[in-house]
Amino acid sequence: MEEIQQQPICGFVPPYILEAIAGSDTIAEESRHSCKHTLQHVQSYAEHRHELYTGAHVSSPSTGTGFIPEYILSAIADPKEGAIKEHEASQQTLITADADCRGRSTIAKKLVISLERWSGLALIGSVHYKPKDTPAGYNNAYWDGDAKRMVFGDGDHITFDYLTDSLDVIAHELSHGFVQYTSPLKYQSQSGALNESCADVFGSMVEQWHMRQTVEDADWILGQTLFPVAFTGSALRSLKAGKAYTDDPVFGTDPQPKHMDNIFKGPGDNEGVHINSGIPNHAFYLAAKSLGGNSWEKAGKVWYKTMTSGKIPFQCDFKTFAKVTVEIAGAAFAADASVKNAIRDAWVKVGVLPAAAAE
Repeated sequence: MEEIQQQPICGFVPPYILEAIAGSDTIAEESRHSCKHTLQHVQSYAEHRHELYTGAHVSSPSTGTGFIPEYILSAIADPKEGAIKEHEASQQTLITADADCRGRSTIAKKLVISLERWSGLALIGSVHYKPKDTPAGYNNAYWDGDAKRMVFGDGDHITFDYLTDSLDVIAHELSHGFVQYTSPLKYQSQSGALNESCADVFGSMVEQWHMRQTVEDADWILGQTLFPVAFTGSALRSLKAGKAYTDDPVFGTDPQPKHMDNIFKGPGDNEGVHINSGIPNHAFYLAAKSLGGNSWEKAGKVWYKTMTSGKIPFQCDFKTFAKVTVEIAGAAFAADASVKNAIRDAWVKVGVLPAAAAE
């Protein structure tokens, strides 16, 4: 029997956040329980999900296992299917964004159409995900590369709220699918951090496009709507300089570095996929801010062309990725050297490329 090559499960909420809540002595027991079992469920599902598949088809297990969510939303095939509740307005927004932008060169269109083109899939989102071992609510959203769908929990309404409330969360998970079918990146170490970073970058751009924001208007943060209770930070992640949260009583301080001098080198989080993504995230932010206007018009176009260039290896490191973006920028904007210069300078500022990087 041919061995099944499993794709990663890419969650929006990092494991170190869930671990911090599960081990807290100040958070309600229901939320600690939900976070603990959210972590355990992903591990269990990853170990057994091959039993659920026959070829490319998903075999639904018995009711109550939580492996296959109750409501399925096929946003491209039929936006009317599924159960779109009032609190899932962001999910409807993503559908509307795609419907509105067909025929226009927008980042939302490119992500969705590219996913269809490379994978042959409709855009599938599973909502109200609630495994039987997380009765208070599932505290994450993820891209399941084997099932080829996005999955969203409703949160426990204590620490996390509806994951479908946040357009950047939805677009982040969609972008993991885009990565899988354009330039697959091993979900470990720097290549895994690039995987997470691309999802953050495209997720941020989709939200900016929807809100018609320039790089100056945008807040450049992700997951800011996920918290139903007091949270001392601004969001779960920030592409800007500085930390998304500092000395939070439960979460502690945002561990994401913004420069190679501070890169995380431990084994946790698949060797820092959600942590070290802060470095390429900040490089994109610096490039986009330097270029001005709308992020998707220049910097975003370069990142998109980089991912579809066929030049990104499975185990890509930051330096290789950076060099390809500079090369792509020079080719895509041959008449405007400022684009190539801004992108190269951004990578220099985060310590990925040397200051004397060759033209």
